[in-house]
Amino acid sequence: MGDEADDIITSFGLSEQEMKSYETVRDKAKFNVGIQDENEPVESFITDLHCLAKYCEFGVLKDQLIRDRIVVGLRNKKLSEKLQLGPDLTLAKAMAQARQSEEIKKQQNIIHGKNRPEVGA
Repeated sequence: MGDEADDIITSFGLSEQEMKSYETVRDKAKFNVGIQDENEPVESFITDLHCLAKYCEFGVLKDQLIRDRIVVGLRNKKLSEKLQLGPDLTLAKAMAQARQSEEIKKQQNIIHGKNRPEVGA
């Protein structure tokens, strides 16, 4: 929701507690649709999820919900599938594998990509 929606909600004259409840629902909605943008680094995606989760009042489920959002929100669908197969996947493991996968892809692009010098040049 944008600024216009916030202005409309404010015009309702809700109490502070009602506004907090609205904001929590809004923040949870933003969190639950979070996906990694086209050129967004994994680290930025993970940081954004942590920042959004801070205001969602997830309590003890916070780490599990961030983990799940990483799994379903990654651009790399093969990695997403691999993470879904892990029976003991934790938030730390999901973050580490996402970071490692992105780093390996960068290294492979250097080794096999356009940055590789031509043979005989």
